[in-house]
Amino acid sequence: MSIGERLLFFRKLRNITQKKLGIQVGFTERNAESRMTQYENNRRTPKEELIKAFAHFLDVSPDAISVPDIDSYMGVMFTLFAIEDRFGITHTIDDNGKIYMDITPGIFQPALNKTIPQDNPELNTLYRMIRSYAEQTKKYLSGEITKEEYDEWRYHYPEHDTTTIRAETISKGLLK
Repeated sequence: MSIGERLLFFRKLRNITQKKLGIQVGFTERNAESRMTQYENNRRTPKEELIKAFAHFLDVSPDAISVPDIDSYMGVMFTLFAIEDRFGITHTIDDNGKIYMDITPGIFQPALNKTIPQDNPELNTLYRMIRSYAEQTKKYLSGEITKEEYDEWRYHYPEHDTTTIRAETISKGLLK
């Protein structure tokens, strides 16, 4: 999610208008709403101090609003949090301490406080993609494929993915 999408998400989560948030962070009453629209639509990118002000008023960490740096542990954590917010994907732990990512369509997603229907195309697509990834990982760990073959698959995804069905559509102009 972009900074604008995260701002919009948290503003709506806190049930705050654009104008109120804009005024709280120091914009004039006259331009608060238009400035917030620009940030939420990614036409402007807030500087670090403004992100901190948004975060303070929205009662979240500035890292929750910023685009996470996936090369850091904190960035990975906030990426996982954003994935949970966006797709309802949760993480569970079993009695043996093994951690699982739960993306199964048709089950209750606590993060979204709802059940995502089994026919949800967005989640089903993501489910198929991650399942394909898990299958390749399983093949590598079982010795069915080499590390080089595993990396080849990952670094050329989706080109080398044989589990995802892709189809090209015929141009409407050709159907006439």
